[in-house]
Amino acid sequence: MADNLDQGPAAQSSLTSALLTLNGWVSKRIRDSEHAYSAHLDRVQQARVDERLRIARELHDRLGEVLTVGLRQLDLYEITGPQESHEQSAIAREVLVEAMRRLRLVLSGLRDDPVTSLEKALLDYLDRVCADADVRLAVTGDEAWAPAVVRDEAFLIVREALRNALKHGAPQSVLIGINLTIDELRVRVHDDGRGFACDAGEDLPPAGTGLATMRERAALLGGSLTVSSEPGRGTSVELRVSLPGQRDDQPR
Repeated sequence: MADNLDQGPAAQSSLTSALLTLNGWVSKRIRDSEHAYSAHLDRVQQARVDERLRIARELHDRLGEVLTVGLRQLDLYEITGPQESHEQSAIAREVLVEAMRRLRLVLSGLRDDPVTSLEKALLDYLDRVCADADVRLAVTGDEAWAPAVVRDEAFLIVREALRNALKHGAPQSVLIGINLTIDELRVRVHDDGRGFACDAGEDLPPAGTGLATMRERAALLGGSLTVSSEPGRGTSVELRVSLPGQRDDQPR
């Protein structure tokens, strides 16, 4: 390059032109990649919404109908059956009613509106949770940098991590930190609860904590989820997701 610079204005002009062309090509590739990633997130969001609504319909039409029929049959049995069986039927009724209540909660969750603000959605959830622990939330950055699907999935991941901490860890405090930059969403949920042993770097959380689902949600976004824990020293869950970013030369 130094030789070319010594060859005079013509060579320098050619080099400048080549560098400008290369810069334009690189910028275009970056923009194309960002647009492709945004389109991918849009497809993931639509597929997610469609699947949630399909599951909600299936649960309502199939499981809901069975529970309703079972409750009506129990009503009939209480009218026509022997008096001594009423105590057992009352217990069965309580079970069916509780199953229907839980089904309605599941259906409500599946039909939730999209998350417009991670901070607000989490604060609303915390208001509904009866937690013995001191739960604190800190959000930094502009949530507008995160597409809707990222906000939705991040909320579900954080909610599950918080549930796990409160249910399995018995912590005194839980700290939720959410940091957004133009290029990345980073979330950390840390509790000071009982923790669990990790063998050779492998995550070994208590059964039923939904870790696989949390990782699947992160993978859908092209992100990663890591869990670290030690007995008696609490648990940390960290989510990292790359964001499309917004530059001055991009449409907003």
